[in-house]
Order: sequence, then structure tokens, then C-alpha cells
Amino acid sequence: VSQSRYELIFSLFQSHVAADPDTTYILTARPVGVKKPMIKWLEKHDIDIDPSKLIFLGNSAPNKKRDWIMNKVLEISAKKVIFWDDREKNVKAVQSLSDVKKYPDMQGIKVEGILV
Repeated sequence: VSQSRYELIFSLFQSHVAADPDTTYILTARPVGVKKPMIKWLEKHDIDIDPSKLIFLGNSAPNKKRDWIMNKVLEISAKKVIFWDDREKNVKAVQSLSDVKKYPDMQGIKVEGILV
């Protein structure tokens, strides 16, 4: 990823968090032990997000992210998901939530996966 592309992606991320902090979550496969350094890094980059919106799965299996997102969407009655990830497997797993035959509870919920 070129520096300018990275900067664009990061700028879009910052804008999204600022515009909708209540329904924005940062979901990572990293363990909860990196929470404090992550909070410091976010603060350093002027990203103001409630620490309770930082989700540490401690597992890199794509189905873990997919399942967490599905459960959260259903819990909060969201109508749209925008998922950004740097692993194609994760993006595909989350995009699979659009398959209403497999995930009937997700009917009517727009799921957008973006590989960054």
C-alpha cells in the first residue's frame, strides 16, 4: 500500500469514527493485553472512541470476526455494516453474512466488506 493510499484510508477511518462514534467498533484479533497501547495510539492520532468499543478477540480465525459482528448487529438492530480489514479471508467471512439462506436473521441488513 502506497503512503498516499494509506493516508487516504486512515483519513476515511478517522472521519467515520468522528461522525459515528456510538456505532463504530474496532474489532481486532489481538489479545486484550494490547488495549492500553492501542488507546494511546488512537489518542495520538486524534481518534476519540470509547474504550468499550475496542474489541479484542485474541483469535485470528475469520469466523470469530464474522460471528462477533453478526451477534452485535442483531443485538443493536443495526441495518448496515461496513467492515474494513487487511485480510481477504476476514472480509469474505463477514461478507458471507449477506447470504440470507445461511444467515436468515441478517435479512434486510446491508453488509459491506472492504479490503484495505
